[in-house]
Amino acid sequence: MKKIGIVGKGLIGRRLRERLEEAGYKIAFFLGRQAAEDFPGLLVRRDPGVVFVAISTLDHGEAARDYILACVQAEIPVITAEKGALAYHAMALKEHLSRIGFSAAVGGGTLMLQYARSRNLVGFAGPVEIQGVFNGTSNFILDEMSRGRGLGEACAEASRLGYAEPGASSPLELINGELGDVVRKCCVFFNTTLAGPLDSLTPERLGSFVFGPEGLEKLARQGGNHRLIVSFSRSRKKPREKVVGTGVSATLGGWQISAGFRQISPADAIWLPGGVGNALHIVEGELGSGGKYTLSGPGAGAEPTTSAMLNDFENLTG
Repeated sequence: MKKIGIVGKGLIGRRLRERLEEAGYKIAFFLGRQAAEDFPGLLVRRDPGVVFVAISTLDHGEAARDYILACVQAEIPVITAEKGALAYHAMALKEHLSRIGFSAAVGGGTLMLQYARSRNLVGFAGPVEIQGVFNGTSNFILDEMSRGRGLGEACAEASRLGYAEPGASSPLELINGELGDVVRKCCVFFNTTLAGPLDSLTPERLGSFVFGPEGLEKLARQGGNHRLIVSFSRSRKKPREKVVGTGVSATLGGWQISAGFRQISPADAIWLPGGVGNALHIVEGELGSGGKYTLSGPGAGAEPTTSAMLNDFENLTG
């Protein structure tokens, strides 16, 4: 049985190590984010059968990109939950996707990237409408607000449960951290499921939306009947307007891409997840003539994330 390498000693990395050791695997190395100056040399010396990259996105994905490229160049399968590499550096990684497990980068335990890729949406001849909840933390906060909790209380509970991006010390920092997370996930989703050979969506191209105190106050007043929803549309329909905040949008490869806090409509009830869930809703053809498909499951948290990474492990090494 080949040994396993893990990069990242945070919550995800520690839980991965526990689950792998419980399954009987030996750990070749367990590194912190910046622990290996000569990572290619370490791969030769320790000879892992697979490497997990479980670091947070604290840069523009350069650290994860370099770890991933070192692994694929050494012909070692690599599995990552980090979003920056495939958001900012998709063109450098695109030719190696068959050796990279990236299901955990978007959708947590839903495996929505695998599902969307299996539908071959790029090859579908008619219009396609895709909507999704890609951020379980914001969905949890807004769902709690719909049940009567205040924004500050809901944010504190999300942090206590380990759902929030690391480093936030206030509701404003927490919300803005999750907005950055959604932008990166939009790019990863597009780059791995919808992009043509020469297409690459980056956060710079999609844009950013950051709340100030006034925007946060508006969200606190209206957020209970809103959700943070992303949309990918290849049709003549105009995307629905965002109600809270400015949102982000771009057009690339025939797709209209957007994300923002949107007021819930009755039609959304059939697919929107509750709590910390993530979901994907796909409508193919005019008025859904090609079918309507919904996938939902657990989003934020160590268990859904590590489960998705271990699923990739089985697919890449089985």
